[in-house]
Amino acid sequence: MSAYVEVHLVFEPVDPGRDIALALLADAGCDSFREEGEGLWAYVPEDACDVERLNAVQEQLQAVGLVGWTQRAVPETNWNAVWESEYAPVYFGKRAVLRAPFHASPEAGLDVVIRPEMSFGTGHHPTTKCMVEALLDAPPTGLRVLDMGAGTGVLAVVAVLLGAERALAVEIDPGAAENAQSNVALNGVGGRVEVRCGDATAVTPEDGQFDRVLANINRNVLAKDFSLYDRMAAPGAEIFTSGFFPNDVAFLAEHARDCGWEPVEERTHEGWSCVRWNRMNREPR
Repeated sequence: MSAYVEVHLVFEPVDPGRDIALALLADAGCDSFREEGEGLWAYVPEDACDVERLNAVQEQLQAVGLVGWTQRAVPETNWNAVWESEYAPVYFGKRAVLRAPFHASPEAGLDVVIRPEMSFGTGHHPTTKCMVEALLDAPPTGLRVLDMGAGTGVLAVVAVLLGAERALAVEIDPGAAENAQSNVALNGVGGRVEVRCGDATAVTPEDGQFDRVLANINRNVLAKDFSLYDRMAAPGAEIFTSGFFPNDVAFLAEHARDCGWEPVEERTHEGWSCVRWNRMNREPR
């Protein structure tokens, strides 16, 4: 797992500078963000950091209230140690709980155990919450599910626990893929969830097609890979995406429509979006 470059920005006033910064930094390769007070923290993998692009973003933001910009290298982090001190279960009403192994089992609802170790995806981030809620609202009973950008494997695990026939979880980071495999074992779904390390090209024709594609990544990867998701999707399939902001939906819709897909449902949580896509001229479920 690579180290990250952390960029901390401060705006005065906060709006509209911070919203503009989110879009520009996402285009520059940042894949994780945190907002607090008047600040914004953005993260880009060190091996993917383009210093010239970051410098260009910094210059653009001077005109919209940027008053502070600092960046530093963030070393590989043992997320397991961090979450053991800070981690709280994530509840979805009485329907489900995402918890660590050291938390007690719930009295009712779906019980999902996630040990984060060296990867993201504990259910605390708004995009993961949106995707889990989408699965709870439309359980993939009997379906073949593809989970792209699987992280800890949480969405593939939830899908199978909700009745999916099988799930393929694809994660590009080797450490995260290993973590996902351990979470599959923790939840006793090893017979129905396969974890594979790689990008979208790791899914081959021999895998067949999938009735539901889940992709919680970022808007640039989603736009680039939507045509691949289309080829992986069986007739009548649906695609669920998250990892982007509401003002990115129109951008993604352009790429989706080029592949014959259209948005049929959007939900937001804490400023992030989750969109369900159907093939055009298909009745929504």
